[in-house]
Amino acid sequence: MVDKTLYKQMIGCLRYVCNTRPTISYGVGVVSRHMESPKKSDLLAAKRLLRYVKGTIDFGLMLSNKLCRLNQTMLGFSDVD
Repeated sequence: MVDKTLYKQMIGCLRYVCNTRPTISYGVGVVSRHMESPKKSDLLAAKRLLRYVKGTIDFGLMLSNKLCRLNQTMLGFSDVD
């Protein structure tokens, strides 16, 4: 039997990571379908995604303005203390 709370926490973390790692979006979507009644195979798939993210920690989004002819500035805010 799979702990539903743990599984939901894992999926929540993966969904958060999807913001900067769109390559895992499909896999996260697949494992998200089973949040109400996860099986052991679903848990193993979620763990595999987490291992992939851990192993590719240096990957991310590259934002470039080389193709944009407008003078734009990107602003970001954080509430971290």
